[in-house]
Amino acid sequence: MIKNFFLPNIKIIVLILIFILSLLRISKEKEVFPVGDALEYMLMTEAIYNHGAPDIRFSDYLTFKALYSKTEKWETNPAGMFYDQAGQYLAKKDVETFESFSGFFADKNSEIYSCHFFIYSFINVPMRFVCEWVNFNPYLIHPYTNVLLILITCLLFFKYSYLGEQETSVFVLLFFYSTNYWYLLWQHPEIFTACLATLGLWIFVGKKYYWGILLVSIASLQNQPLAILVAALCIITLFINRITIKNIFLIGASSVWVLLPSIFYYYNFGVPSLITHVGSMQTRLVTFTRVLGFFFDLNQGVILALPFVLFLYLGFIIQKVILFKKQENKWELLIPSALIGAVILAAGIDNWNSGQAVVSRYVTYIGGIILVHCFLFIVRIKNKKVKMAFIGISLASQIATVYYHESITKHDWSAMDPKPIANWILTKEPQLYNPDPSIFLTRYGNIVALDTTQSPAYFMKTTGQITKFLVHKNSMYNLVNFGIPKKQIYKALENISFENNWAYINVDREFKSDFSPEKLKAIDNERRVLFQMKLIKTIPDWYQKIKLKAKQKGIEEDEMLRRDAAFVLSIPTIITGTREEIIEKSIKEMKITPEWRKLMTEKANKSGITLDSAIIYEAKKIADGEIKKRMELEKLK
Repeated sequence: MIKNFFLPNIKIIVLILIFILSLLRISKEKEVFPVGDALEYMLMTEAIYNHGAPDIRFSDYLTFKALYSKTEKWETNPAGMFYDQAGQYLAKKDVETFESFSGFFADKNSEIYSCHFFIYSFINVPMRFVCEWVNFNPYLIHPYTNVLLILITCLLFFKYSYLGEQETSVFVLLFFYSTNYWYLLWQHPEIFTACLATLGLWIFVGKKYYWGILLVSIASLQNQPLAILVAALCIITLFINRITIKNIFLIGASSVWVLLPSIFYYYNFGVPSLITHVGSMQTRLVTFTRVLGFFFDLNQGVILALPFVLFLYLGFIIQKVILFKKQENKWELLIPSALIGAVILAAGIDNWNSGQAVVSRYVTYIGGIILVHCFLFIVRIKNKKVKMAFIGISLASQIATVYYHESITKHDWSAMDPKPIANWILTKEPQLYNPDPSIFLTRYGNIVALDTTQSPAYFMKTTGQITKFLVHKNSMYNLVNFGIPKKQIYKALENISFENNWAYINVDREFKSDFSPEKLKAIDNERRVLFQMKLIKTIPDWYQKIKLKAKQKGIEEDEMLRRDAAFVLSIPTIITGTREEIIEKSIKEMKITPEWRKLMTEKANKSGITLDSAIIYEAKKIADGEIKKRMELEKLK
């Protein structure tokens, strides 16, 4: 009876399930954080809603702030300060051409535009109207639109499927339990691009060629590398439907949309791309490591989202190449070729380890294309048992990886936290993992840019043992600060191969530190504290609170800064000064800090002594502890 009900209604059941799972996914997040370029997309949506154009004005900042303040206090806005800074920029008069803030740029008429195209913000306008009526946190405008995009796309998968409902249902679930699950909460175009690109190829392989090209072309408006796939689909269609005037016209009408961003920016700025103009795209950054890592990197590659499908797809492609002469639909090999071309184009971006939800943002649409093509290979398998096995393993592996990574990632937008599997490899077999330097520097050096001053970066075990160094060509001799003898550095230089001036060195018998793991751990702690102190200074609101606390406690600003930095990193701090000075500082702090004073009063009452005696006793205890810690560190030097 269950079977009789389930199978005829499988489409409805799957769509309802995805809708419920999507809402649960959004509700799990305690706060929706406007990560990455969200500021641009949010204010572009506001601009189109307010005056029907994507040029962003000071009034758009004000209306967004007012909208947010209807449901939440502006002071609680996790990016409120960033929005306020954007507001100050938007309020400026007579800004010069290309004068910028974040991703906003002034054009020749002093109008402000985002360096990212506006089509995704445009489709969020209806939900902006709903937000005005229903009165919910505006940071949910884009996530709710994302849910609708997913549902509409899944419905169209069923409507234009070349398969039966059962097989299509499996694909729909594969599509949902991929990068889309992680990116639902993002106020970014990843869901938009993935939906249109995946649906476009799905319709294309179902022989609706022009509609397929059109959808992928629209998807490319937010992610231009997809233009390479559009070109491949145009070539395929040209050969399938032959070279006729009608075919050429329909192909042109379907694909011409890829030019819109370039035309838009050329008209307003005189350059086809702001991102390229400011130097954020550089051909020298395109390396084999990046392209291969895009698929297999253990911290952000496709493999984390499609752990079984990726290898299965690779197997299908290799088989098709080997048996090329016997294969039908030879044109399909243009699809993986176009994907690699798109990755090569995307790999020129300077911020390769950008903010992301588990995997790189670009994996969203590339992963969707892989899913469609791989599923096409699977359904062609004649052996029913093999086919069902592949389908079952694919779906099970993606559901598993989705929930596994959700459980280990505190925030979906974090690009700073290394994945457990990468750490395991670096612990056991460090020579097997050599990611693009930007990934290693950000995950293990806690920096975003390729900052040569941070050389060397390194992977350190919890015991303090370093297994791998990442060094810059101009900062090789900084390794001596980690106990590496100069002789070893000279020898390493003879064998190292640098890529964009960076190279990895694995710690082994011939290349190792003279320092103990305890000393290396102390150096690492100090390095991380200093970096955190610099980071705090770049966040005005946080830095002001540090200054206030230092004044209240009667201690130096740098010392308070160090304490907060160490507290955030869970690193024990050492109070500077002589024993007498530490006692004096501690007494003063305990007397003026309400929490300390309350605790000391309780101790005094319990011991039957005066409050002053309890404070002096505790201050001496703190001083002795600090002196002991200092002596232990001195022994390590």
